[in-house]
Amino acid sequence: MGRYFDERGKMTDYGKQVERWIRKAKAAEELEDARAFPPCHSEWKQGHPPRVWCDQRSGGIVRDWAGVPRMVDTPGGDTRCVCVRDTGTPTHRYAGVDDRGDLENPHLKEYEDCDPASPSCLLPPV
Repeated sequence: MGRYFDERGKMTDYGKQVERWIRKAKAAEELEDARAFPPCHSEWKQGHPPRVWCDQRSGGIVRDWAGVPRMVDTPGGDTRCVCVRDTGTPTHRYAGVDDRGDLENPHLKEYEDCDPASPSCLLPPV
């Protein structure tokens, strides 16, 4: 018999509590990520190139900055569009960077053929 599982391999009450703590911590981390890198708006219209853009309400996260669209790889291997703060103090410290927001984050990629300072990007047709 252990702290997390009993002699039959069934999770103990304490083990269940630990699982709840882990779920709560993961949810808090996801919320923090969404605040730092809210999802972009996206638009797909027949006959028009797809577009992604950022404003102060992108992803349903209201904030005092709009940001610029960037691609980020997710843990599952997918790529998604996020709005990235492009001025001020970064969410996480990057060596020698104080006023470019989160643009120096190594996990972000610029959209090809899109002005890096633009709040909107046209994407290649799919």
